[in-house]
Amino acid sequence: MHKLNRPGEPQALVECRHTFQHWSELSGEHREPIRNALHKMQTGWCAYCGCQISANNQDSHIEHFRKQALFPAFVFQWSNLFLSCCVENTCGKHKDKIIETDDYAIILDPTLDDPEDFLKFVFNGEVVPVESLSDADKRRASRTIELFNLNHPALKDSRRNVIKAVFKYDLPPSEMHYYPHPVAISHAKNRRFR
Repeated sequence: MHKLNRPGEPQALVECRHTFQHWSELSGEHREPIRNALHKMQTGWCAYCGCQISANNQDSHIEHFRKQALFPAFVFQWSNLFLSCCVENTCGKHKDKIIETDDYAIILDPTLDDPEDFLKFVFNGEVVPVESLSDADKRRASRTIELFNLNHPALKDSRRNVIKAVFKYDLPPSEMHYYPHPVAISHAKNRRFR
């Protein structure tokens, strides 16, 4: 998870908000410009785990940060949309299975919070709360890690491999774009590990 800067709302979403009542009514044609705007905002990375995703619906989906069933007023709100990978056991799909209404008050939003202020990568690929956080912020970080399952074994393995490659080959920044997980790369470049 890394900090995202949300641009202005795409006109297609404004039109959909005035035309449709339910997200399920949108066709692929309606969703495409919204998906493309999210893909551009996230520079091709999942908003939560940082894996590389495409703009098509093969490996990503438009994710409602606040679950549609719990927050119907947010369904067409630009601030509520992210592009997430389609892995069932991580990220948006995992969050939607276990989140409770109270969690929305503490979960990290990568457009409002800078996740790097809360989350730290360990050399073994694990994500942990930054030690110097207040108890309340440690709870936010821990719950975010849990809700998005950021320590799923496959994600930890992927990050660990990136970290090892950066250290082993002392990769220059120009070559690091070949590897997934931009936040792990950023931490590796800055040697921000335990």
